Amino acid sequence: MLTYREAHLPRMLLPGILLLIVLVCGCVGTTNVPLDYSVIAGPKEDCSLSLAVAQFKDARGNAQGIGRTEAGRTFYPDRLVEDWVTQSLISELESAGCRVSRAEEPGEAPEFTLQGRVDAAWLTQLSSAEYRVKLHVYLQITKKGRQIHAESFRTSLKRTVFPSSGVPQKLVREALQDTMRVLVPKALEVCRGAGTSS
Repeated sequence: MLTYREAHLPRMLLPGILLLIVLVCGCVGTTNVPLDYSVIAGPKEDCSLSLAVAQFKDARGNAQGIGRTEAGRTFYPDRLVEDWVTQSLISELESAGCRVSRAEEPGEAPEFTLQGRVDAAWLTQLSSAEYRVKLHVYLQITKKGRQIHAESFRTSLKRTVFPSSGVPQKLVREALQDTMRVLVPKALEVCRGAGTSS
């Protein structure tokens, strides 16, 4: 004969079973993706440059979203993608010790200006636990109004993760960090080299 605990065991397990079904189906979370950024940890270059950063442009066409869920729903950012990239670049340059101003601010402009555009920013949910991120950022550096360097930085990530509502946010942040990990040292190298030339 079943005890009371054994008879009610399925009912006791029901909440856990329902949660597991939700996780496996990838139904947790929202299609709203916060675009935040954390400065890359680790050793920094010693920057003594004064730089201006102009607002980046969104060159992704008419795309309002930044990706698609497995079910075909659109991922929407909580802020403009170009603002996200611009402010993240400023944060990294300041963390490296550079004196940074916005190019749009009044006053005497620094010798070097960094500007560019976002050519691609797309998050694809391949399954409940698998995602792919693509981020393409074009950077242009000018010295006293004359272009001295232009380069595209392309990042592509594919991750298998435990399903949770914070995964899209973490993955797009990681993609931008990977981009900045290459872009910032390159920008500083170019500016230093141009600063020693006439």
